[in-house]
Amino acid sequence: MPENTIIPILYLMCGLPGSGKTTLARILEKEYGAIRFSPDEWLYDLGLSFYDDQARIKVEQLQWQFALQLLKQGHSVILEYGFWLRTERDHYRAVAKELGVIAKVCYLKASIDELKSRLKKRNQLGIDSIPVVDLANLDQWITRFEEPAQEELN
Repeated sequence: MPENTIIPILYLMCGLPGSGKTTLARILEKEYGAIRFSPDEWLYDLGLSFYDDQARIKVEQLQWQFALQLLKQGHSVILEYGFWLRTERDHYRAVAKELGVIAKVCYLKASIDELKSRLKKRNQLGIDSIPVVDLANLDQWITRFEEPAQEELN
């Protein structure tokens, strides 16, 4: 790669609902000109349920295909998938390495009380394009979330 070539970055937004993934992703998008992929936004725009797991999987697969093309063309990409599992993060980092791009796990950590407070406020806004999160689900989700190990973070 020529000396003055900028290596694209694959940003993996990692965290539970309400942790600030979209907020940070929008900042990165503006500051670095990265292309941001948000499954929630696409599901909303397509008129699909935020909680339709099959639709979410298809949207994320389609977004990933676009992201791969963009990375290969030298563009940085942001994926707002949550990346709850280490195996997911490992997979995307491995693909990035194969492509010769940098992968950065952007872990947004917040206490369960902070997440519930943020989500309660967000739910009260009643914005159609933002999923309403049942706070009771958060207790279950936190048990399934695998916090990134230090070596995963850049």
